[in-house]
Amino acid sequence: MVRIYIVESDTALQTQRTVNQSFYLFAGTILGSVFGLMGTFGSLMAFAENISVKIERKKLLKIQLRNRVGVVHKLGNQFGAEEISHKSIKVAPSGTITDTIHTHY
Repeated sequence: MVRIYIVESDTALQTQRTVNQSFYLFAGTILGSVFGLMGTFGSLMAFAENISVKIERKKLLKIQLRNRVGVVHKLGNQFGAEEISHKSIKVAPSGTITDTIHTHY
């Protein structure tokens, strides 16, 4: 809707045109709200993704550490280091002391 007002001032005849901008204001508000919500959700998704990436890196580092420890144990066994297993460790009954530790150098 366009309204035209003709106002007479002291200096000259002045024409003033005002456009009813309520529809444009409403449409702009809706678009701004939609894009604002999209930005908020995008920020939340980026934050969640950063957290999940950090968790995945920690898991990968644990796996790599476990693999490296396994390689060190294998190398140690190949060069003569003995691995003591929990099954080979036995508790002697009280009162009898036996020498069960044998080392090979």
